[in-house]
Amino acid sequence: MISQIRDYSFSHEKSQWTEDEFNSFLDPLQELWNLDDPQLRLSFQIYLSLSAHSSEATYKAIRSSIKGCYSESTMLLLDQVRNRLKRITGVLPLHFDMCVNTCLAFTGPFAPLTKCLFCGEHRYE
Repeated sequence: MISQIRDYSFSHEKSQWTEDEFNSFLDPLQELWNLDDPQLRLSFQIYLSLSAHSSEATYKAIRSSIKGCYSESTMLLLDQVRNRLKRITGVLPLHFDMCVNTCLAFTGPFAPLTKCLFCGEHRYE
């Protein structure tokens, strides 16, 4: 197990991320972020409160409403919020094929499999 960790190449991650994202993953920020900017804080708070339960359209509609009421608002666009959060947290999305019954993810030692080891279902792509 230790040798697998030591020898891991991160090739799958590298194929899904930009070069900047991959470099951030290998060498994450060490500084604290300043969230004194109320517009930045507003953008993060709305995004985080909506992200698990709402659509992208909801964030965009709320942003549009705020901009309509407060034209000087510098609330971030949806992609800007996501990119800032990636940089701040170092958390980046990874996509792997999963067994249709969610028994396992076809990653690491399971990456070459075409069927689930546990239930026998064919790989879901």
